[in-house]
Amino acid sequence: ADPALVFRAPKSGIYYVRLIDSQNKGGEDFGYRLRIDDVKPEFDLRISPSNLAIPRGGTANLSVSIIRKNKFNGEVELFTKGLPSDFKLSKCRMARGEQQLRMTITAPENIQEGPIDFQIWGQATTENGDEIVKQAYPAEEMLQAFYIKHLIPTSDFRVNITPELPYSIEIL
Repeated sequence: ADPALVFRAPKSGIYYVRLIDSQNKGGEDFGYRLRIDDVKPEFDLRISPSNLAIPRGGTANLSVSIIRKNKFNGEVELFTKGLPSDFKLSKCRMARGEQQLRMTITAPENIQEGPIDFQIWGQATTENGDEIVKQAYPAEEMLQAFYIKHLIPTSDFRVNITPELPYSIEIL
């Protein structure tokens, strides 16, 4: 991740920023980028797994994780674009402070087998009343050093409708 610094000027005036290479290897042949901006609460969304197989009339599990930035702690309403209306999606609201939402998607029994193309989006309103709308991007959960989990972005969110399962499980 890129380094970030939040600075709140104590009073109006002229301030100077000096960028240096911590290893003293910089120079005219090196590119540096500095962004000075207002700090606005925001978030990014990740879908995991990035590949889903849903049997006709069946249900699959997926997770939507949120990367909260700049003190955004609000509720996020999830919605889809391109998903046929006869699919059912559970739990479409991520609560304040929640980091991950586990949800299910259920395919209708009469759906044609094959890939379907849709997107998951999140919408929130900040405490200032600003609206944020973000697309959720696919990611895979990877484990580092047997302990730390990371969400690594992938290129595609793929959903395939498969034949009905030849069996059913009933819990009594």
